[in-house]
Amino acid sequence: MEVWLRSRKIALDPASAARTTGKLPRIASDVDASPKTMRVYWHTIHWRRLLAAGVVLISLALFLPLVALSYLDRGIFSSNEIQEVGALSENEKIRLSVRIELRDLEKKRTNIRFELDRLQQEWDSRNEKIVLQKRELNGVKLSLNEAMRTLEELSKAKPALVRMPLSIPAEEVVSTPRRRKIVNTVKDCSLEQCFDLSRCPLRNPFQVFAYPLDPHRLPGVPPSLVNALSSAIHLNHYVTDNPRTACLFLHVTSSQAILTPVTKAGQTTGQTTTSPMANVSTLRYWNGDGANHLLLVLDNCTTVSPDQGGGCNLAPVDRVGRAIVARQTFPAGSFRPGFDYVMPTWVDQSQPRLSLPSILPARRKYLLSFSGSYIEPEETETTLEIAKSSLSDKYVQGLLGQFSDSDDLLHIRTNCIDDNELNYVQGLVGQWVECSVHDRAEREPLADATFALVMAPRADFYRASDLFTKRLLKVMRHGAIPVILGNDVELPFSQQIEWEKAAVILLKARAPELHLVLKTYSDADIVALRRQGRRLMENYLATPKLSIDTLLTAMRFVLKMPAAPERDEPSNPVANLSFGLVNQQFSSETDEMLGPVETSYSSLSYQRNFSLTLNNWRQLFNADFAPHRMAPWRPDDPLLPSDAKFRGSSFGFRPIGFGAGGSGKEFSEALGGNWPREQFTAVILTYERQQVLLEGISSLKGLPYLNKVVVVWNGPQTPGPETLTWPDIGVPIQVIKAPINSLNNRFVPWDVIETEAVLCLDDDGRLRHDELVFAFRVWRENRDRIVGFPGRFHAFDSIHKSWNYNSNHSCELSMVLTGAAFVHKFYLYAYTNYMQPEIRQIVDRLMNCEDIALNFLVSHLTRKPPLKVTSKWTFRCPGCPVALSEHDSHFLERHDCINKFSQIYGYNPLLYTQLRADSVLFKTRVPHDKQKCFKYV
Repeated sequence: MEVWLRSRKIALDPASAARTTGKLPRIASDVDASPKTMRVYWHTIHWRRLLAAGVVLISLALFLPLVALSYLDRGIFSSNEIQEVGALSENEKIRLSVRIELRDLEKKRTNIRFELDRLQQEWDSRNEKIVLQKRELNGVKLSLNEAMRTLEELSKAKPALVRMPLSIPAEEVVSTPRRRKIVNTVKDCSLEQCFDLSRCPLRNPFQVFAYPLDPHRLPGVPPSLVNALSSAIHLNHYVTDNPRTACLFLHVTSSQAILTPVTKAGQTTGQTTTSPMANVSTLRYWNGDGANHLLLVLDNCTTVSPDQGGGCNLAPVDRVGRAIVARQTFPAGSFRPGFDYVMPTWVDQSQPRLSLPSILPARRKYLLSFSGSYIEPEETETTLEIAKSSLSDKYVQGLLGQFSDSDDLLHIRTNCIDDNELNYVQGLVGQWVECSVHDRAEREPLADATFALVMAPRADFYRASDLFTKRLLKVMRHGAIPVILGNDVELPFSQQIEWEKAAVILLKARAPELHLVLKTYSDADIVALRRQGRRLMENYLATPKLSIDTLLTAMRFVLKMPAAPERDEPSNPVANLSFGLVNQQFSSETDEMLGPVETSYSSLSYQRNFSLTLNNWRQLFNADFAPHRMAPWRPDDPLLPSDAKFRGSSFGFRPIGFGAGGSGKEFSEALGGNWPREQFTAVILTYERQQVLLEGISSLKGLPYLNKVVVVWNGPQTPGPETLTWPDIGVPIQVIKAPINSLNNRFVPWDVIETEAVLCLDDDGRLRHDELVFAFRVWRENRDRIVGFPGRFHAFDSIHKSWNYNSNHSCELSMVLTGAAFVHKFYLYAYTNYMQPEIRQIVDRLMNCEDIALNFLVSHLTRKPPLKVTSKWTFRCPGCPVALSEHDSHFLERHDCINKFSQIYGYNPLLYTQLRADSVLFKTRVPHDKQKCFKYV
């Protein structure tokens, strides 16, 4: 009723209804509404309310279980609490129980998954170990097969049937007076006739006993020359103090007479002349005929007039008996070919160092230069034969005068002897005398001449002349190419030196055609001749020491006695090193077999003692310039034909596939190539970078063909067992404490290096095993070259006209850095013992450029560029301390080194190359059943 009244009130008051409902009621219908209508209206409102309540109840019925289950999943209710919830239905209980079981099963599944992952990792690890062990087993099998093959070779090898020759004991020879009253007048002496070979058995080393030098018995010889000769003889490695073991006896004498005043009643009445050569028969071991004696006669005959020193004693052959004579002047008929020696003349010994001009440019201002006059015999001495024989010299002198008037490319000066010099030229008949010019502007421009004429003396007067030799060496010292007219003259050490490679030698009758001949020489020929002449001066002729060494070496060669071995530097390795397990942080191995890991063995040394001495001595003198000592190996040793290893010369060879060839598998089992099997020595230079060094050595573990590791310790403190634990890598490690901190120590021929191949490594160099093995194989085919990884080149600065060191990527290179390079040990001997000492001094002063110095040396000796392998251009060593090469001044110093080294050599010997070496099947598609030589190189 209240509802009806309320509704009626709304209906009667439209404004109130509008405010209550927000709508304006339909007044007409509401005013006219009946009770029936009101009941319908009320009924409608009632059902709407019931419907809303139902929706609310249904929503609660649906969402409350879900909320309860959510709290159960979050762990709000435990299993005990669930049992206490009595209001839940049986289905809900079952659902909760299933969810709990699912949760437990999920935990078990997770644990099982973790266990499976662990087992899978263990499985993979075991598989990797199995693969590694299989590879190690294959390596052991390969090494075992190699060892068995080596054992079979050694068992089948026949021992060399070498017997020592019988020899007379030296004590008997020295003590026995031998024909003291016999004067040997044989003028055509030879080794067979005049030399006693019983004192020089091949089983004994070649030794020379030198009589002491007495300056008072050497008239006319400057004191500086006497001191230089005494020092040279004392330093020669063939000289001994024991005459009983000597093969040769050396005596130095002078050709000038000793003036002794004659006194009578206390007054000087005159002078007597005594020749030192007249007293050679009084030498202690002369034994009557002077056999096995070498007389070094110091001549000064053409530079001192008779009134200044009594002249020279050009003693005839019968005065020296069976002794060998080495001197600068030989009158006609006194020289015994194949027995006597012509010696060079020497410049002032007060000069600190030999200074030679540059080899370049090839062509100089003048094509030909000459300054001199011919000394004709007196008319009273002439005969018809002498007149005929002297026509050639007179004709040449007149022809040279015509040359000087016709061609401005020639600088010729003749007829320059005036009356004031007649006393000087007495005794010089038949020779060509240089013009003595006091005005510097009128002197002969030898430094500006491409060729320089050297006239030989008349053969009927002289077979050799110190005046001729002096002119020859003067021309060579100025860098001009000697043009010798006359082939009857004996040149210094002509039995050993091939003068045709350093001089132009023509008959005097070819003088009219001389200009035509010289114009045909190319720049390459001119440089080759000049370079050869320079090397002759630097190695044999320039100083008394060089000449003494060359004279005794020449005597040893004619006696067919092997040279003394090369000088290995004593190493005195550090003792009691402590070794431990390898901590290998750098992955240096790939998953390929690279070769057998063998026990260390040395390269066979000194296998060519007599073949070099008997058959290759010309090459030693004229190409290698290394005749004084014998290296254990040489990079140019002869090769056997490829079929020799299958026809009687198989010892040491390991052909691929036993000769059948093959790809990767067969390639990895044998070295192959053209040389017998061998190993290499790794030499590592280090300075107080212990951790970097140990990591580098550890990376060499298991490296095939590695003989040993030699560590050159430049640090101040000796690495004892209490300071370092060295890694055990399966090969010997020997540590050498260098006496001084020098980069030159990298290339010292240490006596512990017993292989031909030497791998020079920096302590921070990191290379894979396959890269090192490949580089070693490449070096075996290029033994005379530097084979390495980082390449560099020298670039010309056209603005400053100088050389620059360049490390940019380039299609040409001329140097290989020796921080990772293979070299032959022969070049270590050359670097330490024969290279110009000024270069090593520069390296020590700058603590830089030792690699440039070695590249210069090898290119100078071989005229070949180095060889780069693989694409590696530089090294990366993360975590390594800063090296010397990282300093800003490093490059500037290297620019300077190239220019200074070029000045010392007289030219830049570096040569360019436009190639690098990769393995044969690199980037080649091979069948699936074949393998590449290397996977990555």
